Amino acid sequence: MSKQYEIIVSGYYNEKDEVRGFDIITGNPFTFDDRPDTRQRIEKCINSKEYLGIYKRGTRNGYDYLTSSDLKDIGVEVTTKPKVVNNLPWLVENKPTDFIIDDLKWKFISRNIHKNKNLMLVGPSGCGKTQITYAIAKQQDRPIYYFNLGSTQDARTSLIGSVQLDVKSGTYFNPSAFIQAIQKPNSIILLDELSRANPDAWNILMPVLDVNLRELRVDENIDYPPIKVADNVSFVATANIGVEYTSTRVLDRALTDRFVSVEMNPLDKLGIIELLNNKYPSLPPNIKEKIAQVSEVIQREISSPDSELSSHVSTRSILEFAEMIGDGFSFDQALDLIVYPLFDDDGGVESERVYCRQLIQKIHNPLTNSKTTPNEIFDMFGKTDDDYPIVDDLLKK
Repeated sequence: MSKQYEIIVSGYYNEKDEVRGFDIITGNPFTFDDRPDTRQRIEKCINSKEYLGIYKRGTRNGYDYLTSSDLKDIGVEVTTKPKVVNNLPWLVENKPTDFIIDDLKWKFISRNIHKNKNLMLVGPSGCGKTQITYAIAKQQDRPIYYFNLGSTQDARTSLIGSVQLDVKSGTYFNPSAFIQAIQKPNSIILLDELSRANPDAWNILMPVLDVNLRELRVDENIDYPPIKVADNVSFVATANIGVEYTSTRVLDRALTDRFVSVEMNPLDKLGIIELLNNKYPSLPPNIKEKIAQVSEVIQREISSPDSELSSHVSTRSILEFAEMIGDGFSFDQALDLIVYPLFDDDGGVESERVYCRQLIQKIHNPLTNSKTTPNEIFDMFGKTDDDYPIVDDLLKK
């Protein structure tokens, strides 16, 4: 063969039965996240015990299916195992299966945290900002330290520390947990609810987040040495947006310029169904569909320019909704307890809550015709019909 193969891919199935591949020339992983046609070619090679040779054909790639004999003819030694590449933890194949997020957004967030860039996750409450930070910390095997800036009353004491009095030795400085955390190499510092923080906290954080300084000044005295941020420390902030967050403040431009911002959006209908499939695989499909429809119709209303609603159904609320149904509550009861209280009931028949009820009534049909049986309902969480006497009510709603 006279072709010059740039890459020769050996395909395999990982422990999750997903198609993966690596270049037998270099041993490096071969990624094909956005190329379903390439995925199909690699899967064909797995089934036929062949290799996929990739070469340049003008401005495009050409593909050949190669046997072991072909590889010997061109002098390529078969590598049986892929090389482990530790410097690219943001590959899509490393994304947690129990967290639903766009592949590109996952790669961008994970990459920025790995490279210790200041990252701000912006979005409504309950859309996964905090959860994804913890997931990435676990995936990258890094310690994470959580600081809720929204509940900070005394910024200086919380972020710097305080002077204490010891009856024997006199006064001494007691450093804050924040100071201790930023001095731990390779750590991730999660600054939750930055948009609710006292402006004094923003001022203290300014030099810490400055890539040219990365230090925290404990005392105004110029002779007092500042605390230096340790090597490989990543700062991740979260900020809520929306008219329903009355305690939030407009972030100072000088502060936001120190971050790379990523918008975190609520899950769409397909994302919610995928999430429920992961969390509650035994939940009947028609129930998952109805829960996703409730979220979708509310989200669509909020997105309209003349929306009558000011809040959304968070991912946390969606999961609680599904769990309540598994615990024997009817669909309408879950709506009454989880969804409707999210909306203001001031104004009587003109209130947001009444309007929300009207929206959901347009898509919520009784489950009378559902083929879901009592055993199917209780199998969701391993319960029996003796646990709940209200199963008939559940099936009626």
